Amino acid sequence: MTDLTIMHLSDVHFGAAAYAVTPAELLSKATAVAKGLVDPAGKFVVALTGDVTTKGSPAYYEEAARGIERHLLAALDPDQVLVCPGNHDITGVAPAYFQDFNEFAFRLTNDNRQVFTPERTVARVDLGDYSFLMVNSSYHGDHRRGEVQLAHLRRAMSDSRPNPIILLHHSPFSSEYGGHALVNAYEFLSLAVRNRVAGILHGHVHFEQVLTIGSRPTAVVGSGSLLFPPAPNHNNQFTVIQLSAGGVERAVAAKYDGDRGDFTLVETEFS
Repeated sequence: MTDLTIMHLSDVHFGAAAYAVTPAELLSKATAVAKGLVDPAGKFVVALTGDVTTKGSPAYYEEAARGIERHLLAALDPDQVLVCPGNHDITGVAPAYFQDFNEFAFRLTNDNRQVFTPERTVARVDLGDYSFLMVNSSYHGDHRRGEVQLAHLRRAMSDSRPNPIILLHHSPFSSEYGGHALVNAYEFLSLAVRNRVAGILHGHVHFEQVLTIGSRPTAVVGSGSLLFPPAPNHNNQFTVIQLSAGGVERAVAAKYDGDRGDFTLVETEFS
């Protein structure tokens, strides 16, 4: 089975009022760290789980796309870029809440499968032996809550069999993290466990979070915010996840230390 590495970014929030470290500098440093964690013999994916801009500001999608392309993708040359929107990516009015995000997504991915509409809240991309399902948990247009269209997800899971499944979405499972939690988190997690999902990657929490559920188990990995100000020793993080033998083997959280001017690594292994 294909070995695969994911560089998981979330909550980059371009257009924030101030940055503790410039986006160009931080993305370049993150790229250097990721290069050291990627197995050149396997497949490599860059995944972004939402909140590309701050407060749904359409003006900053161009800056975000340009910065990510120039300082990260050009150097890493991933086999695939995967994206899903977050609550800060809701712009405009219904039904075109995600028009700005969709344009950004197509620019990064060159993939018309990763386009989100009210009728299409789950996108599927197969790579190697894995099926990646990108879930729009903000499809309803209310930035105060997350929700998954379970019927869409069930259909995508059925179409993915027998591949191991990796789910990507934005919203947290608990309202402890500033509200905006999944209102159907129990149903979502139950569905994931029943379908033996190998991993769930999400954003929003702005710090690393790793746990397992179910007997298989399913790894749940929440990534920190890479660019969100103002604390360079707290928010500026990303995660590298390694897949092997159909499951998540380990997750490495890279945390930027403003005093050292570099990332430190915290590793979690899954048995």
